[in-house]
Amino acid sequence: MAKKILEDIKIKKSKIINIPNKEVYKPNIKIEHKENFIDEKIVDDYFLYKKEPKKRLHSTPQIRLSYKGPNKSLLILFFVIILIVSLYIISNKFLNANIEIVNKHQIFTLENRQFTASKDFDMPIHFELMIVPAEESRSIILTQTQDVSIKSKGEITLYNEYSTKAQNLPIHTYILDNSGKTYLTDKAVSIPGFKKDSTKIIPGSIKVGITAFLSGSVYNIEASDFAISSFKGTIKSKKIYGKSVTPTTGGAQGIVYMIGDQDKIDLDTFANSSFKNNLIKKAEALVPPGYILYPNASKYSYEINNNILSDDPKVDIKISGILSAVILKESDLSLAVIKNLLPNISEKELKEIETPDLSKLSFNFIDENKIIDKDIQTVSFSLSGNLESIWNPDINFLKNNLIGISKINIQSIFKQDPAIITASTSIFPPWQSYLPEDTSKINITIK
Repeated sequence: MAKKILEDIKIKKSKIINIPNKEVYKPNIKIEHKENFIDEKIVDDYFLYKKEPKKRLHSTPQIRLSYKGPNKSLLILFFVIILIVSLYIISNKFLNANIEIVNKHQIFTLENRQFTASKDFDMPIHFELMIVPAEESRSIILTQTQDVSIKSKGEITLYNEYSTKAQNLPIHTYILDNSGKTYLTDKAVSIPGFKKDSTKIIPGSIKVGITAFLSGSVYNIEASDFAISSFKGTIKSKKIYGKSVTPTTGGAQGIVYMIGDQDKIDLDTFANSSFKNNLIKKAEALVPPGYILYPNASKYSYEINNNILSDDPKVDIKISGILSAVILKESDLSLAVIKNLLPNISEKELKEIETPDLSKLSFNFIDENKIIDKDIQTVSFSLSGNLESIWNPDINFLKNNLIGISKINIQSIFKQDPAIITASTSIFPPWQSYLPEDTSKINITIK
């Protein structure tokens, strides 16, 4: 080592330098100048200190570890999974479909389309016969008079409880009413003998006309009992007797009022208007459920007692009428009409057509002179008019076919039903591509 003259270096006691939180060893060096002499050890220590100062730790340092949070990618994945699960739950819980359908309407025109109805239930159209009687009195003032001498007439039933053998009565046999007025039988009769059953006697009977013994209105009587004049005082008087079937009327004597030609016209007009309409209304009220009565599906007849002879110009004229009507089973008629209009219709489509309002059609008998009575078995008729038919899709059938299908296949289901013209579908939530599996969540409305 090269020698150099320096100041004498004197090393004093070492000293501890306090640095905040750290204690560093720093030697206290004093250099003393001595000529031509340098302590090599002191120099080495000095330069070593300058180069790498030694530090002495007064206490163990605390190592602070910094916390790093969870991986950001894992958090995103977690939230995505939660979102997907939530959407799935919402989609299934609140999934529903609303479908609006425009159904088919069509108007048909019938021009004398012919049909046949029968009393037989096995035939396509069944009918029943309804007979409705009515009676009404109308007050009028008679103006026509005539001098007459007319005997009263009527009809009675004669009974035989006397013998099992027939009892014969000659023509013009005298009979008496309850008040003692005398009448004569119009013809000879043989009253059948009575019959017996286990508890009673069933008398033989026969009807016969009677005529008053004298002219005059006094012989015009209501229903009455009659006795055979020749049996009076014998056992036969209680066993052979008569009862009137209808009132005995028509007797007159002297100047009386009678029905004139104008009176007959007025009565006929009333019978063919108000009286007939009232009878039709009465018949319509009696039509049983499920049947239909057309006004023209009936025959009307009436009788007016024109042989009125009265001492008083004000009289009550009795009008009696009968309405014989054919009533058609409405369901049978509806099917027959639809099949007639659409001969190639399928059974499924037939069930979807709503029963049209058949009462708007016009009914006419093919045979205008057809007699409507209890013996009639078949009726041929024609129908005319406009008829609107409405197709109603089978909602339950549609729902069962729509459950769980994809939106792209919905229209193919609708096209299979001829009752549907157009249909639109909305699904909630909107991202769903399939209809619910539960039919209660499929709502179908028809516009």
